[in-house]
Amino acid sequence: MRISVIRIRHIELWGALLLAVICTVYPTVLQAQGARRSAQNENTTSSRHSEKFEGIFAFANGNGDGLLSAMKSDVPTSTEMKGLDSAVCDGGSLLQVAFVTHQGESPDSTGRYFPENFDRLEGNRFRVTRGKAPAGASCLVTQNQRISQEKLIPITRLRANVQFSAPDATGRQMHVSYQPCGQQTESELNRSRKGRRLRFCGEIARLGATMHLMVAEFERRGNDLLAAIALNTGNRLIVYDMPAKYDESNVSGWRVGDQGQLGMEDTPNIFTPLFAWHDAADGTIYLGLKWSGEEGQTLMLLRSSGSAFEKILGGYLYTAPL
Repeated sequence: MRISVIRIRHIELWGALLLAVICTVYPTVLQAQGARRSAQNENTTSSRHSEKFEGIFAFANGNGDGLLSAMKSDVPTSTEMKGLDSAVCDGGSLLQVAFVTHQGESPDSTGRYFPENFDRLEGNRFRVTRGKAPAGASCLVTQNQRISQEKLIPITRLRANVQFSAPDATGRQMHVSYQPCGQQTESELNRSRKGRRLRFCGEIARLGATMHLMVAEFERRGNDLLAAIALNTGNRLIVYDMPAKYDESNVSGWRVGDQGQLGMEDTPNIFTPLFAWHDAADGTIYLGLKWSGEEGQTLMLLRSSGSAFEKILGGYLYTAPL
């Protein structure tokens, strides 16, 4: 009887030791597996992002059946150009296209990227084989597998509130206001930019049903200027920083003669979202933007990576008045 009791106690002791080992080691194993899965996911996303994005910005002719590459656009090689077979244009119009040729500039070209000057400008020309582009629309020409109707995110542009003050010695003054960004977004922007205070923050569009697209400008620090494009997705804030240096001799910051300010408060529709899409495979958001100035329009394609946007393509349309 005594031997049986001792054996039972030994079994209980070994059982307790085994249970302790399992409780100590198993969570560590699970944690390691989770870390490996997380690293694999990050590596997959990184490998996707390390791949070169094949594409080029362009604008449409008056009939909507032709596209021509923009100035200062990141131009693919001629071989890569022939592989560009799709386009997404201002407002989310999806097209199928085919590369035609590189056309030279005519002597009578005005150099302006207007539909009436389309045939006289230098650039890579594409023919629209399916669909129709809005006349003069800004477009992104890329590969078919990049974009589909299912990936596109609907965009609702928010109209700025424009008011004019009573005339004075300098004439009537325009005052532009937007829907505020909200206290939570403004606080997060202040905190993430090391306490740099905001001088302006306004919402310019809604993406889908829940995402808010905003433009922010921070207070100047010496000659250091900072603005940002911010997208609040509902569970994270994705930001594209736009730093600049103030040039006193030209009274310029981001653009010539801008007096070191974006101008959001005295000029409506400076930033216009053109299109957006979501890659469900890795959660990446792509955003096409147009930044309008006195002499032309800067085109940008941004790609999300965690809590930041990175610019992966650019272009420019010269549209200064004649």
